[in-house]
Amino acid sequence: MRKPVSDELLRQIPRVGMALILGSEGSGKSNLAYGILESLKDFGRKLYVHGLPLEKQIYLPDWLNASSGMDFPENSIVLADEAHIMFYSRDSMSNANKYMDTFSGLVRQKDILAIYITQFARKLELGLVSAPRVLLIKQPSLLQMRLDRSALRPLLASATEAFKFIEDTPAPPRAASQLRQIEKRMSELGSDTEVSPRCLIATYVISNRFEGMIDPSNYSPSFWSEELSKAWKGVSLTGEYAPPWTRNQVLCVDCNNPAIGTCLCHGNSYCAEHAAGHRMVEGRV
Repeated sequence: MRKPVSDELLRQIPRVGMALILGSEGSGKSNLAYGILESLKDFGRKLYVHGLPLEKQIYLPDWLNASSGMDFPENSIVLADEAHIMFYSRDSMSNANKYMDTFSGLVRQKDILAIYITQFARKLELGLVSAPRVLLIKQPSLLQMRLDRSALRPLLASATEAFKFIEDTPAPPRAASQLRQIEKRMSELGSDTEVSPRCLIATYVISNRFEGMIDPSNYSPSFWSEELSKAWKGVSLTGEYAPPWTRNQVLCVDCNNPAIGTCLCHGNSYCAEHAAGHRMVEGRV
C-alpha cells in the first residue's frame, strides 16, 4: 500500500526529537500528522495519540494507541493534536507544562519522536515552541502570519509566499489522481476550509538540513475520517463526563485488548490484565 506521506518529507522527520506542525484551520495539519504515523507504523515502534477525546478514540486503527497520560514509553512516537489544550502558554506553571519542559530535554535519551499540532504557536508553552527539530507548515492564514509569535512570523511569511506560488500551479502528474479524489471528497462533505485542495497536498518544511516547499508532501491516511478531522466536534469542553462507556471501543495502552476503564491517576485506559495497581473507573474522564 502506498504511504500517505512522501519519502522526501519523511526524510526530514527526525527519528527522535520534536516536530511541530502549524497552519490555518482546515489546512490539513491533522491529516499530515496521522499520515506520518501511518507511514512509520511498520518500523517496530509503539504509536500513541495523546489527549484525543474519549468519544473519538473509536475511530483510531487498532495499531494506534490512545493515551491521556504523559509517561510515554521509550522508543515510541507520540502525537498531540490541538496541543495548546494540554500545554497552554497562559498556564505555564501547570504540572503538564512542568513535565513537558523536562520531557523536551529528554526525548533523545528516551528515544521518542513527539509530534505537536497547533494553529497558533503563541498558545503553546514556550519550551515546546523552541524545542522542535523540524517545523512543518501547512498553508497559514494572513492573521496567523501577523499575530503569531514574533520569532515565527518570518518563517510563516516565507511559507505564505511559497503557498501563493503553488496555489495556481498545476499539480505534479503523479499527484493528479489523488488531488481529484480530495476535490471530490471536499465537494461531497461541503468542506468549510478556505484552503484550496491544491495546497492541502503541500507542506513547507524547515529542519536542520532543509528549508522549502515539498510538493506533493502527503495525502489522507487510509483510516481518515471527518470524526478525526474535527476531533472536538460534539465533545464537552468541560471534560467532566464522557458518554456511556463502550468496552469494545477503547483499547488498553499496553496492548491491543479492549480496555475496562480509565485510571484516575494516569488517565490511561487499561484492560483487565494491565489494570492491576491502577485506580480504575468506567465512564468518567
